[in-house]
This record gives sequence, C-alpha cells and structure tokens, in this order.
Amino acid sequence: MLVVYFSATGSTKAVAGYIAETLGADTFELTPQEPYQAADLDYNNSESRVCREHADPALQDVALTSTAVESWERYDTVFVGYPIWWGGSAWPVNGFVKANDFTGKTVIPFCTSASSALGQSGETLAQLAGTGNWQEGQRFRQQRRPERRGGLADGAGLHCPISTHFREKCLASAALG
Repeated sequence: MLVVYFSATGSTKAVAGYIAETLGADTFELTPQEPYQAADLDYNNSESRVCREHADPALQDVALTSTAVESWERYDTVFVGYPIWWGGSAWPVNGFVKANDFTGKTVIPFCTSASSALGQSGETLAQLAGTGNWQEGQRFRQQRRPERRGGLADGAGLHCPISTHFREKCLASAALG
C-alpha cells in the first residue's frame, strides 16, 4: 500500500502519516518545484499565488519535483491525499494523477479541510487518471482546538476521526494488498 499526498500546511501530511502508520503503508509526498509559502496560500488576497492560479486555470499545472514512485507497479492500493481548494483537490495533485497509470489499482482519496466536503474531488481525479478503481474517500476536518476522540489530533488542530466506512475500506484494502 502507498499513501501519496500533497500538503500545503501540514494538515494533510499528518493524516497521511496516520493512515500510513495504521496500515503499514509507504508514503510519497508531492512537492511542487516552487514550494508554496504562507503568503501564497492567502485566499483572501487576490494577488496571492493560489488566487492567481484559481483565476487562471493555465497556472494550475503545478510542476512537481517528481511524479515517479519507485516500484509503482508493486502497489495495489493507493491513497491519494490533498487539501480542498475552492471545492476541489489542490491542483498539485492533478499532475501526479495524470502522470501515472492506475490500472489494476484501488485508489482511495482523502482530503483535509476546515469546512469544505470531499465533494466531487475524488470523481474529478478519477476522470483525470482515466484508469484505476477509484473508491469513495473521506474528508478530515481541521478545527481551531485539537481533540482526542477516536482519532488523531496534532498541534495544528487537525482532528482525524476515521469513519467506520473508511476504516473498513482501509482494512479491506490492507487484507487484499
């Protein structure tokens, strides 16, 4: 099993680490060639990088340091994690999804967001990929105060309650992989 993720602020990285640790999976972090800085992520500033990229879809083709996973063919189950940006997956994930062949793989998306749902982000990534058995994913919420009820909480205030459905899907994938 493999957990692939892009994390702009550390929230998605925390969830990816939790999933990988729980399932004994490997991880692969998607890193933009030009990393996002805090000012780049200010969606309240129309001149910030993410706002410019949102306004101009041509800018959403974010170059990554690598899209090639060593021994990609040996992974049957791939979790793909990302923050939600404007109701969809953060665009650095798109390049990875388009660059890889998911044929024969079960793909389980997960996202982090303070308020937005997973929405159609998983379906959109499945369409971009064109291959793979894409499953329903789960959103992990970020909140102001960390909690420790049935999940993971880190200093950034990320609470990761794993739903029964998502946990069962993870465990079923672990049994198959």
